[in-house]
Amino acid sequence: MTSPNYVMLVLNEYDGAGNPVVKGSATLAPSTALVDAVDQMDITPWCPPQSFRSGSFPQVKLLATDNGNASPQGWMWTLSFSNVPGNPVARSFFLPYANGATQYLSDLTVVPFSLPMTVTNIDGGSPESISVPVGNIDGGFEGA
Repeated sequence: MTSPNYVMLVLNEYDGAGNPVVKGSATLAPSTALVDAVDQMDITPWCPPQSFRSGSFPQVKLLATDNGNASPQGWMWTLSFSNVPGNPVARSFFLPYANGATQYLSDLTVVPFSLPMTVTNIDGGSPESISVPVGNIDGGFEGA
């Protein structure tokens, strides 16, 4: 991959009372397997678990989601938590380098979860894979 861009992400997670999380860990993983079709190689943007501690937020260097050679386009980072008080929900987000070399978790827009499915065109065309949102950011469901 030719000169990939990375973002320093500050995991500034807060509890329901507005206090910084000081216990547990966060795991970040790409939403799908990545390849660099131009340079003919697999990309493994591995990230070790990040521990929350009193006094500072974890910071992690991550591959930006807007790197031109990374495929498929539209991939995102998925964040999950372990042993964090209050059991925060997992979330997915884009991390474009275009938004800066250092970014804060609290500033990122959460991408609603979606359900992949295959749809056959009524006119007899080829099947297409699409994603259908099953929830929105506040945890409710469309049409509910």
